[in-house]
Amino acid sequence: KINMQLGSVEIDHEDIPNMMPPMKMEFYVQDKKMLDGLAVGDKVDFVLEYKHPTETIAAIKKAK
Repeated sequence: KINMQLGSVEIDHEDIPNMMPPMKMEFYVQDKKMLDGLAVGDKVDFVLEYKHPTETIAAIKKAK
């Protein structure tokens, strides 16, 4: 799911080494505009920024 009002996206991601195992999880983005052009079901590449205790997406784009 993509929540434009909250600025969040639910991602079913692979293992993120040294951070978390594969799972489906909702992440917030640093800027809601980052979600423009994305649709549910798109495969994406993203950069996750971790500041204890939260993770925030710093960059996201459709995967090639």
